[in-house]
Amino acid sequence: EWVINGHKWFTSNGLRADFYIVMCRTEDAEGGADRNASMTQIIVPTDTPGVEIVRGINVWGRPSDHCEIIYDDVRVPVANALGERG
Repeated sequence: EWVINGHKWFTSNGLRADFYIVMCRTEDAEGGADRNASMTQIIVPTDTPGVEIVRGINVWGRPSDHCEIIYDDVRVPVANALGERG
């Protein structure tokens, strides 16, 4: 399983989504390696324990569907990765 921890601002459509596609660091980027090669996209359903929508974020002073999200020990299956790891 994947265990995700992090804090994301300005998640588009975050207040309406059924799931998020989260870009996560899954490999160490040591020795000047391409940092993008250490990233994996992972599907996280919005009702997964540990996913907390902190608040909606206004854009240009108006309400929007952007939000701030905290991921606190969010556990999802390895099968939720999109494409190959890294």
